[in-house]
Order: sequence, then C-alpha cells, then structure tokens
Amino acid sequence: MKISISMIALNEEHFIARALSSCRFADEIVVVDGGSMDRTIEILQAHPKVKVVRHPWKGHFGHQRQVSLQHCSGDWVIRLDADEAFAFAFEEEIIALLNRTPEEVEAYRVRQCNLVGNESFFSKSADTFESTPRIWRNRSAIKWQSAIHESLTGFSGTILDWDAYVVHYGFLNRSRFLEKAQKYSEISGSLVNRSEDLVFRDYDFQPVPEKAMVGKHVPPYLLPEHSSGKPRVAVVRGPHLNMSEIHALAPLQEMFDITVYTTRQPAEDTGKSDPPIVCLPKDPRVATAMAGLEYALFDADIVYVPEIVWPYAYQAIMAKEKFGKAAVALQREVVPFAHEENEALRKLKHASREMVDVFVAESEEARDALLIEGVPREKIAVIPMGINFSEIAQDGAARVRIRHELKIEPSAKIVLYAGDTVWENGIGDLVYAAKLIQMAGGAITDDIRYLVAAEGSELKCIEKRIEEMGMGSLFRFCNGMRPGNLFNAADIFLMPSIPSPARNTPSGLMLKEAMAFGLPVLAVASGPIPNLVGDAAVLLPVGNPGAISAAITALACDDDRREKQGRMARQHALSRFSIERTVREMTRLFEAVYRENSTAGHTP
Repeated sequence: MKISISMIALNEEHFIARALSSCRFADEIVVVDGGSMDRTIEILQAHPKVKVVRHPWKGHFGHQRQVSLQHCSGDWVIRLDADEAFAFAFEEEIIALLNRTPEEVEAYRVRQCNLVGNESFFSKSADTFESTPRIWRNRSAIKWQSAIHESLTGFSGTILDWDAYVVHYGFLNRSRFLEKAQKYSEISGSLVNRSEDLVFRDYDFQPVPEKAMVGKHVPPYLLPEHSSGKPRVAVVRGPHLNMSEIHALAPLQEMFDITVYTTRQPAEDTGKSDPPIVCLPKDPRVATAMAGLEYALFDADIVYVPEIVWPYAYQAIMAKEKFGKAAVALQREVVPFAHEENEALRKLKHASREMVDVFVAESEEARDALLIEGVPREKIAVIPMGINFSEIAQDGAARVRIRHELKIEPSAKIVLYAGDTVWENGIGDLVYAAKLIQMAGGAITDDIRYLVAAEGSELKCIEKRIEEMGMGSLFRFCNGMRPGNLFNAADIFLMPSIPSPARNTPSGLMLKEAMAFGLPVLAVASGPIPNLVGDAAVLLPVGNPGAISAAITALACDDDRREKQGRMARQHALSRFSIERTVREMTRLFEAVYRENSTAGHTP
C-alpha cells in the first residue's frame, strides 16, 4: 500500500517545514506551487519525499488541488495544507486504519484542530468533522471542483468519519491571517466582504485535546515577537466609540501599546497620534456584544473597559480570566446598583465586578457607588479623566465655515447639545425650553438656534416632535464632527441631564471639553455635575424647561456675560482637567497592574 500526500502552496515558508515534518508515514508528498517568491521552493526541494509541481496560481483553488491529485501515484491520497500538520495520533494510526479498511469504504472525514492564540488553545466551536473527505482512495472518478469553497466529487463508495485530527496553524498570526483574509475577500464567490468579518468570529478558546497534539518532531510555531516591547493595552468600547476619549488616550502611547476595539466605524479620521482602531463585527446574538473579541484580546496584557454593565465589557473581562490577563474598568456611574433592576444585567455586573482587578472611578461619587456595591477600597483608584487641551482651540475661520455648512446665520446665537437622545440626557427639556423661548418672541429669542450633536434610538422621535411643534428651522442635527468644530460653531453649551433611579451620570467628557474651549456652560445640578463644574457654570434645577429657557435667554442677550462665563469655564478647566495629571496617574496604575500580573506569572 502506497500513501500520497496532496498539497498546494504559495509563499508558505513560515509553515511548510512543519507540515512536511508530520508526513513521516507517507511514501510521497506532491506539492503544487503557485509561484512562490519566498523560501518555499528551497524548503520543498530539500525534503527527500517531496515532488514539486510548478503551476501558476490563477485564483482557482480547485484547479490547483486537481493538478496535485493528478500527480499522486499512491493507493490512498491524503490532503494536507501548507499551514497544517498531522496530529501525532493521526501519524501513529493512519497506516493501521487504511490496512483494515473494507473495500466498500472509499474515504474518511476527520476533524480539524484550529489553533487560536498559541499552540495550547484551539477553537472548540469548529471542532466538528470536516464536510469534505480528507483521506480517499486514488480513483480517477474523484475530482476537485470550484474555485473557492472547493470540494471533492465522484465518490461511489462509503464515506466514514475517523476521530482523528489535522492541526491548523493559520489562525495563530493575526496580522498574517488578516492579510490572507483580505485576499480571500477579493476572490469572487468567497462571500466575505471585510477581512475582519472572517478573522474575528466566535472561536470559543479551549485547551487543545490530547489526541490533537502534534509529535515532538514537529517544530513549534514561533509567534512573531511584540515589536514595540511595551505592555499591550486593549481598550474595548463596543458600539460606544467616543473619539474625544480616543484622542485623550494618545499621550499614554509613549508607555503602552494601545489598540481600541469597537463595532462602530469612526465617523471621522483619527489623528496621526491616536491609537489604532479595529472595527470588529457585531455579535448577531446579543445586542452590544462583539464577535471575535476573545481572538482580538488574546495577546493583550491589560484589558480596559468602560462601565461594566455592557455585554462586551463582560466578554472582555471573561477573556481576561481565561488568559490570565489583567482587567481595568472605568466607573463613571454614581448610582449604586444602577441598571440592576434587570436580572440579566444584575448577574452580568456582579460577575464582572468580581473579576475586575482595578476600578478607575472618575469621581469621588463614582468611588462611593463602588464601595456601596461591595468593591474593596483597595481595588479603586480615583482618577478624573483629563482633557487634551492641544486638541481644543478656538478658530474664527472654522466658526464661519461650519455655520455656513449648517446654514446658520453668522449673527445667530447657537446653543450646543451633545449626547445620546435618551430621556436621561434631558434632550426633551431642551426642546421644551426652545418652545418657551420661541413663544416669548423678540429679536434676540428669534435669533437663537440649537445645534444637536446626538444619536440614539429616540432621535427620529425627537426630530418628529420638533417638526410638530413648528421649530424645524431652529434646530440642526449634526453627528460625526470633531468636538472642536462643534465648539467653534457654538455660543452656549447645555447639559440638561435628568437623573433616574437606575442612572444618574451624564457623560462629563463633552462638558469638560466645552469648558476647556471657553464656552459658557449651562448644566443641570444632578449627580457629580455640581462638583465637576464648581462655580464656573450656571447650575439649573432638574427637569425644569422654564429655568433652562430663562438661562439660555439671559446668556444669549448679554455678550459680556457670555464672555465672562466662558473665561471662568476655561480657567476652571485648566486648573481641574489636566490631561498631564490623568496620563501620569493612569500610567502609574497600568504599570502597577502589569507588574503585579507579570509577577504572578500570567503574562506570556
């Protein structure tokens, strides 16, 4: 009995020697090369059992495999790809299996062990018998077909499943896998639109089963060294990508290799100094979950997540537990047990809370909420998130240009609202206040316009309500512009947050940036806002459109008052929201977390 190994190759110098080393049982190894420009041919020609067939690659996998099959002279043919190797149990048992195979059995299907992360983990979700036979009798009727998703045809006998593994190494090097997936997406019929959609999916990392382990004679797979040498920090933001937050992370890159993972493509170009952003597919099963997040986070040293209420934050923290990495969670929420009236979220938050190594509380109120929830004080660091003032600058030319683009008169007084269109953010109170101003009439009130930079599930309803109230000409909706551009267009910044039993924390980032820019600020006195703004903003009562309308009118009518309020806001921001302080304290925190995790022996 003669056994032929059938292979195809194209620039596989990183894999091919490993594949060949696992073919000790074979009588011949037929490799069709599609035009390799690296060391693939050299490696192949050095192996005594290899027969090299040169056949130019024309984008058709089926043709390449058929050429290889036609040159196989064995009684049995076994397919092996260049980035695979036979498991040791496969090597030891294959000859005995074929010798006892009845004549009516024509082929065998086996399992593929897809290694993920490193050689210790494989994809449990893909641990099934392959659909196409891996081993078959060498008969002329059996042929390969299809340019992609190729398959064998022409079987007339029985096809059995053999519980053995072929080990696949192609997923280990993420950058190479992305490059290969990009080429794959460009082939007609691949059904892959983005390389990320193929690479980042559900693998379910699990330890490699014993029967899928390769022999000691198979060379280990050497993962590429981490080029920067800095600790790797994965910032997981799901659909809640905030470009102002990403810009603020830029200074941390001096000490850390930072990558941001999101499911939302940035609406604007990131600056050259910003951390790279990787857009993962959305998980179709769970809202705000991320597909392939385990695969993305495998080589991170620290996982950094926002509020732990989100499913993607739980995914990230679970991945940290599996791989023995560190997890840091940002806490803005000041209401203890927020969102926990939902039983599913309660369980998710409780599990995440136990696994997080360190919480970064953005305020003392946020720290107190964590303490009430049972988080030990030693696991909490209070670090106010600072502002990168270099990203925020007044620009007269930009003011004229943006107002022109928005079709707003140069003399108009613009009130800027930025945030999600949810009730808790108070956008409804802004609309009602605008109506009161409109009803009051007068030259000044007729000249006030409202710029809404927001998105969310209630946006269409808000727009419809504005139209029904006869204020369509007064409002402009704009999302995706950089905050600096929006600030340049505006005269007043408004944050009309409304507290609720489950949530009491508006995002303070835009508020800080508006103050740093020098805009006069109107803010509702809820949650941490009074402590955040001090005496540098006009504080308003909660849920009071009348008070909001009066405050807007007073500022719009008084140029000197707006200028004075803006100067106070700017000075307050400079003294309180230093990005240098944030970078310094976050750097110390990340270094301590990384050092402790490394000392515990968890960092590879």
